[in-house]
Amino acid sequence: MKIKSGAAYFGLSGIVSRILLSLFIVFATYNPSGRSFYHWALADGPITPRILVGLILFGTYASLLYATWELLGFAGMLLVIGICVSVGFLLEQAGLISLQNPDTRWIGALTTVAVTMGWGMSYSLLFVRLTGIQHARATLQ
Repeated sequence: MKIKSGAAYFGLSGIVSRILLSLFIVFATYNPSGRSFYHWALADGPITPRILVGLILFGTYASLLYATWELLGFAGMLLVIGICVSVGFLLEQAGLISLQNPDTRWIGALTTVAVTMGWGMSYSLLFVRLTGIQHARATLQ
């Protein structure tokens, strides 16, 4: 089942696509493999493309974090972070990952940031679907 919000339909695929977009942005910015914007920015070469990409990433993070903060707030962000941390400990107890490895901890922290931003982008539309109440941003005049 999908909900019509404006001109777009929203369903589970909408949540997944927003989380995948957040994962791409976060892991393109930094990841422990050594292939990321961070590592590229520190390497030798022309500076102009790095500044351009850095500004684009800064603007992207600013808009995503602002939307996440506005929709989830501090308590909502803590809840999503707590769920991600709990899943990490559950995976370690199941023997699927080892949190003793620093790269695994980095990947877990970056995934937590990405899932929090992805959930923040999805929350408003999911809230409308569950309650029928639409968010509206209040303005002071």
